[in-house]
Amino acid sequence: MAIGFPESVRTKTGMYLGNNEGKGIINLICGQVKDCISLCQNENLFVEVSILTNGKFTMKFNSKTDLSPFFKDFKSERKPYKNYHTMVLAGVANKLEILTKKCKVHYLKGVLKSPFFSNADNSKSVTLNFNLDNAVFKDTNVD
Repeated sequence: MAIGFPESVRTKTGMYLGNNEGKGIINLICGQVKDCISLCQNENLFVEVSILTNGKFTMKFNSKTDLSPFFKDFKSERKPYKNYHTMVLAGVANKLEILTKKCKVHYLKGVLKSPFFSNADNSKSVTLNFNLDNAVFKDTNVD
């Protein structure tokens, strides 16, 4: 029986991120930034990463141009993600929230739970709040 991508990411994290410790987390964060730049075709991006306690992180993306191609990639389980790290992040996080002024999306362990999208949302700011699963990552220290 084949397992789905979120479960594959959770059980073989090192294969997707290099390892399941601090370096893998850094690769995941850097991948999100690269994917945002690629999808939005915009290098004028300000990214703020906050590392909280117990594997909790916040990433804030701000730009003078539209970031909707990046956050709209989180909205559907039915179509393939356009960016690799989006799918990996959804899989390794216990909880993932994607927020804009008119949008809120919530994932639990890789499963889309509460999407809300406005087609009129051309946001210049996107926030990702996520809590990495301690069962997936041996160490969430990113020193």
